[in-house]
Amino acid sequence: MNPKITKIKLYPYIIDKGKYKIVAYADIEIANVFEIRGISLYMTEREGYFISLPTKKIRGDLFEIIKINKKDYERYMRRTILDEYKKEIGVSDGS
Repeated sequence: MNPKITKIKLYPYIIDKGKYKIVAYADIEIANVFEIRGISLYMTEREGYFISLPTKKIRGDLFEIIKINKKDYERYMRRTILDEYKKEIGVSDGS
């Protein structure tokens, strides 16, 4: 059983990076127990939306702070954050 996302706080805005855009940052609470802060929501023209969990730069290399081992849970997180983002900016699911 996957722990449920119980709270989402979005910070929508657009940073255009050329091939992709950061459209929001998100903080989520999981199972009313712990939070993950600083999740990036990206949009590309070809692949659509994806999330990036927080990383830390050490001596020029990026290291994952949080790693999700189950792909289905990562998809659940992306879908939940994306649905909340679309609701907040007023975009219907059909677009």
